[in-house]
Order: sequence, then C-alpha cells, then structure tokens
Amino acid sequence: MSRRDVEEWLLQIGTQMSRLSSETAPLRPNFARRAGWEPRYDLFETENEVILKVELPGIRPDQFVVHYSPDRHSLLIRGERTEPQEGSCQSAALHIEIDYGEFAREVPLPDCELDFSRVRTSLAQGILVVRAPKAVQGVEFQARFTVRSEP
Repeated sequence: MSRRDVEEWLLQIGTQMSRLSSETAPLRPNFARRAGWEPRYDLFETENEVILKVELPGIRPDQFVVHYSPDRHSLLIRGERTEPQEGSCQSAALHIEIDYGEFAREVPLPDCELDFSRVRTSLAQGILVVRAPKAVQGVEFQARFTVRSEP
C-alpha cells in the first residue's frame, strides 16, 4: 500500500468511527455526559491506615461533603467551587483552565476494613487529607465525620 492509500484508508476509518459514535450517542450512560470536574487525588496505604489526599484549592469545608459507600467500599467527595467575583471591571478571557462549578470524585478504597469512627480529616492549603485507621477485625462502625479547616 502506498502512503496515499494508507492516509485515505485512515480517513475513511475516522469518518466511519465518527458516524458510529454519533449514531450511538443517545445510548451512552448519563455519567458520560455529566457536567462538572473531578479533583485529583493521591491514595496511600500504610500498615495501620489509609490516607487520601484530594486537591480542593479555593474550596471551604462548607462547600463539599465526603460520603462513605459501604457497598462500593469507596469515598465520594462532592461539592461546588464558585467562581470569585472580579468586581465591576469588564474583561475578556484570554485563557481559561481553572474549573468552577459542581464536582464529584469517587475514590475506590483498598481491600481492607477501616474504622470510620476514628477518621481524622483536615483541609489546609487546598489539600483535603482523610486518614482512616484500619479496623480491628469484627468491630462495627458508623461513617460520620466532619472536616475542619487548618490555617
């Protein structure tokens, strides 16, 4: 096959894939078309605890919630970052990368039992830290905790 034939063949495949994608678009699940953004996170496991760090710059503790889902063994961080008002000055955006609006991020947890009655959380310099100690076998727990802001 010549280079020209290969390029034409790739163009045809691309056109067919685009058509197929547009034909099946109504069948996509809702989550694929959701609005919003997802904060980035790091997840660590030590011998005694699981540590989650989530980037939430510009967000106060009252602007988000953290839920534990026992059936999925995951944490869901959900909230909203509001765009700051720039005053009465009219301006034209030249470049925009910062995400505002609603956000959600589900974090699957490692396969170990955690003691959510002893979870410690903090929010400092835009980083949410959730420290969940590993549970002693056979002890039940309830997931209820609050996030405190640190200077």
